[in-house]
Amino acid sequence: KSENGGPSLPTTRRGRRAAMSYPGRALVVVWMVIGLAARCGGISYDGELAIPDTQGGLFGSITDGKDIWFGVDGSPAKIIRISAGIPIGFSGLHEVAFEDGTEGLDHMKEVGRLEFLPDEERLWSLVAEPLDDATADSWFAYAGVGNPAGRLVKVDLLQMKRVGYLQLSGKDVRGGISLGSFAYFVTSAKPAVVMRCPIKEMFHGDTFHPLEVSLALGEHNVQAVFADNTNEHMLLGTYTQPARVVKLAVPAMTRSASLLLPAGDEMIYCGARWDKHAIFGTSTLPGRIIKVHIETLTHIKTIELSHGEDRAVSLVVFDGRAFVGLANEWEQDTSSIVQVDLDTMEEVAALVTPPGCTWLYTAAAVRGFAFF
Repeated sequence: KSENGGPSLPTTRRGRRAAMSYPGRALVVVWMVIGLAARCGGISYDGELAIPDTQGGLFGSITDGKDIWFGVDGSPAKIIRISAGIPIGFSGLHEVAFEDGTEGLDHMKEVGRLEFLPDEERLWSLVAEPLDDATADSWFAYAGVGNPAGRLVKVDLLQMKRVGYLQLSGKDVRGGISLGSFAYFVTSAKPAVVMRCPIKEMFHGDTFHPLEVSLALGEHNVQAVFADNTNEHMLLGTYTQPARVVKLAVPAMTRSASLLLPAGDEMIYCGARWDKHAIFGTSTLPGRIIKVHIETLTHIKTIELSHGEDRAVSLVVFDGRAFVGLANEWEQDTSSIVQVDLDTMEEVAALVTPPGCTWLYTAAAVRGFAFF
């Protein structure tokens, strides 16, 4: 932010003001140095990439530590593969010692694109198989689309090819995770339905039968899904008023506990694990960051972001800090990324994005950098 409190255009570490134009409805990926941020208490804008010939927003991301795959909520839906441009072994932490540490970084670039069938629209979720199961030639993922509702499309991320699809449900597949030999998907039913799917059987004809578990009344619109620190439970955050957190044991799919959050903690949109805690972001005005102890499923603390920092809809966690992307659009066609200390639950820094970098609905982290 500028000295007078208003938004200002970020300056790159080479001292240049960013000045870019964005053709049509091009999408923009923002990255910043979170390795440096964790040490010195600030965040730095580092660059962006305009993605041409796309309509809609970015929803869902997957990374193998080198490339990042973003889902595009278009008509039809797409998956875009981006080279992160970070050499193997490089970390943002090195910048503390080397002033020109980023000179060796390659530029971000699009290296692949997969377009879905014409009727497959509104990509809601993107779930990859465990990276340990990938081969030199193939790594599979599953995309949930909103039209046709409940369709799950299987893709090969390395080949950037479509493998096939199945009609998993009559409702949208809003999120999921993969753990071991199973993938778990959550639908938009009311209450939400969680489906356990054996990965190796999902696309093998009539042998596939998912195990379905319905949540309790009032537990629906699940947007945040992730595993605990033992990979023995999954945490589900609901986009309800107030929000709820549900803990399911996996692979048994038995209910372990649930938590009704305090008034005002509502509309959970994103979440991630930090050690033994679950961290959630809310799509409220302004946004909130919620900290929950996973083992006891107790609410620890909530921080409300500053005025104007609305809709905390994406986040990555690194070295005890949450880096939160906001879904807003100020008059200057900008948005914000904020940094929260997860020990003290205090907002410690904020960054105003360049013009055109708004509605940051998804995020990924690669070796000390965050991409929104």
